[in-house]
Amino acid sequence: MGERVPLDEALARQLAKPEVRAEYERNAVADAVSLWLVRFRADHGLSQADLATRTGRSQPAVARIEAGDVEPRLSTLLRIARALGVDLLVALEAEPGAVTVRQAA
Repeated sequence: MGERVPLDEALARQLAKPEVRAEYERNAVADAVSLWLVRFRADHGLSQADLATRTGRSQPAVARIEAGDVEPRLSTLLRIARALGVDLLVALEAEPGAVTVRQAA
């Protein structure tokens, strides 16, 4: 078995490669939204079908967002936030690929 490397160190090594960094940055928003949405649904006992019904989207559309396959438009995020009754904060930081999505306090 190979050496154990902390996750942040492994990520830093990979991001030092220009082609990996470009892909990471390209997917940063979709990945951040995906992580938040999956966690929110799990914490609140909602299925993808429940979310689809609340937002007027199809279940496959919700699945694509959760898989990080698509970068949702702001209008889609607004629709999701309204349907879930939450305020969302999306932070786009100067450091490339630094994106966070969280529920407002």
